Amino acid sequence: MWAQPLPAEAEAPPAPEASNKGALIIALSAAAGFVLLVAMVGAGAGGWYLYQQQQQATAKAAQVAAATQAATPKQDSDEVSALMDEGRLLLHERRYLDSASRFYKVLQTEPEHVEAKRMGFLVVEEIALNALAEDAALRGTDEATRRSQAKDAHALARRALGAGTGLVEAREAVAAALRLNPGNAELTDDLDRLRADIAKGMTPAELARLARKVSKIYQEGAEALAAGRSAEAVKAFEKVQKADPDRRTWYWYEANYGLHEAKAR
Repeated sequence: MWAQPLPAEAEAPPAPEASNKGALIIALSAAAGFVLLVAMVGAGAGGWYLYQQQQQATAKAAQVAAATQAATPKQDSDEVSALMDEGRLLLHERRYLDSASRFYKVLQTEPEHVEAKRMGFLVVEEIALNALAEDAALRGTDEATRRSQAKDAHALARRALGAGTGLVEAREAVAAALRLNPGNAELTDDLDRLRADIAKGMTPAELARLARKVSKIYQEGAEALAAGRSAEAVKAFEKVQKADPDRRTWYWYEANYGLHEAKAR
């Protein structure tokens, strides 16, 4: 993923197993209330063909959704905001099925929610792109290395959960290990427990306010970056990270991507 402006009204990651046997494709269709479809397709040309067909159908739906939202803008409820942010974090963690389920839950109560549809489309895109990337990563590391990283990450998570400190660092280590050990139940449970502990001390309403605050700052940075104002973009993205030091929202990670891109220009 990369930094890019969000829709003007937007407010505010068990992982699929990547192997030569198949790639999990989640198709979120805008038709009939945006029904969630899950299909197993073979890796390679077959998967890419399905992906390309999906994009033709979802591109038109995205345009319709954007027009609808522009006509009837509104602020998300705290519950919707929490679901959206959790879905984004799950997407960052590459837990695609869990991520899609959060956006789908939003669309069950708000069928025309543009950002939920946009994120659903992004899940589809990320699955297709990540299937190849994960296959390459798995081929580039041996099984002993992957197991060792999983063991170390699990131990770090247990220490952090026991002490109540170093939770963010442990979550990052577990997420990285999970990418090399897709479907590992122990690491998935660690990730859920770490996220829950990090979320303590902030009510859903407070989290929603934080997400709305940093989303606006992130939007400013993304727009500055798109306009070529790199220095301005860097300041905005750094402001996002300073406002969310515990990485409670997805915008911390998007700001991180934006910082790397802005500094490279």
